[in-house]
Amino acid sequence: MPCPTVPLDLSRLQKFATEGVPRGDADAQVRLGHMHYMGADGPKNHVEARRLYRLSAEQGNAEAQATLGQMNYRGEGEPINYEQARRWCGLAAAQDHAVAATLLGIMHYNGVGGPQDFLEARRVLGLATAKGLAEAFAWLGTMHYRGDGGPVDFAEARVLLTQASEQVGYLPTACALHMHRMRTACAPHVHRVCTACALRVRCVCAACAP
Repeated sequence: MPCPTVPLDLSRLQKFATEGVPRGDADAQVRLGHMHYMGADGPKNHVEARRLYRLSAEQGNAEAQATLGQMNYRGEGEPINYEQARRWCGLAAAQDHAVAATLLGIMHYNGVGGPQDFLEARRVLGLATAKGLAEAFAWLGTMHYRGDGGPVDFAEARVLLTQASEQVGYLPTACALHMHRMRTACAPHVHRVCTACALRVRCVCAACAP
């Protein structure tokens, strides 16, 4: 789901919805896109949301670029397109958008939408941790724990994973096998996967388990 960084001004957006978005107003386009995406003051419409995000993204709006990248990654409004997800997230990450940088780092780590690149994954996840994003701390901490893209560094892994686990939304639940903290990671089902064991560990939630 998009993560608006600016509160929605519903009265202003309702005016745009009835009178149209001012030509070239990238901020209005992305905000109205959020309304269509979330179904605020009307039905959800991912196709229209995507159209508005693209208009804004093409003008360089980082929020629109990040959200468009996420929609391409999940296949919302159009089929999944990992190459476009990587492209749009890359543009947003270059403008210090933490959510986009995190997803870009995950794609580099897993080789989704392009070649696998642990070094680049570490770099862009580092950009997101500088903004304080818990998800980025969790992924980067796991990379230090495993030695992906650099030497194993348990001390740094502990620091990063602790910073992730202490943020709201990261539940200090014990991994049945290793007693590590866990995080929501399985995107289709919002399940928990142990971050300290391995990023590629098989999801053990009820919906995914054999």
